[in-house]
Amino acid sequence: MNSHPSRPVSAWLANVNREAYRDAVVRAADWLATTQCLDRQSADCGRFVYALHLPTREHHRSSGWQTAFGVLALLSAHRLTGKGAYENAALAGLRYIMSLQILDSRRPEFEGAFREETPQTGWLHPRDGVSAAWALLGYHRYAGDNDALARAARYADWLLEHAVVDDWVMATVNLGASDGRASDDMMASCQSGTILFLLDLYHATRDARYRDAAKRLADRYVALFIDASGEITTVRDRDGGNMAVGDTDKWPLDWQRMHQVNDDFGGIALVEAYRVLQRDIYRQRCAAYFSWLEARIMPDGSCLDPVIEVGSATIPIFLTSYATIASPPHADHIAELTYRCLTFLLSVQQASDDPWIDGAFLGMHPACKAGHGQWINIRCTAYAVIALCRLLNASTFPLSDMGGNPYPAKETGHETV
Repeated sequence: MNSHPSRPVSAWLANVNREAYRDAVVRAADWLATTQCLDRQSADCGRFVYALHLPTREHHRSSGWQTAFGVLALLSAHRLTGKGAYENAALAGLRYIMSLQILDSRRPEFEGAFREETPQTGWLHPRDGVSAAWALLGYHRYAGDNDALARAARYADWLLEHAVVDDWVMATVNLGASDGRASDDMMASCQSGTILFLLDLYHATRDARYRDAAKRLADRYVALFIDASGEITTVRDRDGGNMAVGDTDKWPLDWQRMHQVNDDFGGIALVEAYRVLQRDIYRQRCAAYFSWLEARIMPDGSCLDPVIEVGSATIPIFLTSYATIASPPHADHIAELTYRCLTFLLSVQQASDDPWIDGAFLGMHPACKAGHGQWINIRCTAYAVIALCRLLNASTFPLSDMGGNPYPAKETGHETV
């Protein structure tokens, strides 16, 4: 394989403000744990705060995918600190996620799928279900829980049979509910993270079906969504047309731009696809995406106008993975760009006497419009924890870059989770 390894993340540690990064992680993890619903009489038990409006404290609870990345952030914080409260909060989040999974053999067309928000929700976005399954796979990777692995694999099997059309993931699947959202096979770039999930599952199971499916999706991604300049087209119809052109009411520009700088892990998916599948076009597209991002990172480390804060978290996650295959001159710039983004990111972490606010990071409006400093949310907060823990060699995501697992594998069974 013609890789060009750059400095590993561990080689950057001498330049990291470990105390500041660690403090930011702890405060964010405390916010996740403090604001989590722990009412065991409620189906919301285990859900975090998705978004909170700072002026009014209006807030919304996390869905399955949002809870999933809260779990991965908390496992990273636990790996960094050993604080049991973080692991307990992660386990509560996992129990909520498992409550969404359909395990009813009477409806094989739905068995294995994750409902979007509650056990009564009649539909899902399959890419959101990928994140739910990813959290379970991450817990298996972290703690050796084989039930979590089995659930993740069951979802992948459902996904590949019922929610992938022409080698791309459907936008929405109705789960037999007359009042649920209708199925929709629209294609979006944000579904690209499925590639990495399938490769992670391949590493866990050595089942070649997942590797082969990941290759088909990766080839589709580079053909349709990320062009030779590195720019991402966020939505397409099944004929390949750009559905967002001229319809910014349905596809707001803030949403489109957010999914360009927060690519839903398509970039790190291509890094891993290059490692596993050895297709140079994947590395070429990563290099192009790096150049596209580099031109859009502001001197202060922010992204875009209006600012989309989450980009300053997801870009470092991409950069620290891309560093493992980058060649000069990109390799020489990656560390500086990473530090620049994280410096801005720390500037939008909230300090407050209110535990429902303190430690969270500014983010978007719950309708995926720019937040303009008015909202905190789990998307930016969870990704910030993961990005910071990457620089502290403590992140549990991406699973493929986790390195040696410091925790011995153990049989826990679903009762423990």
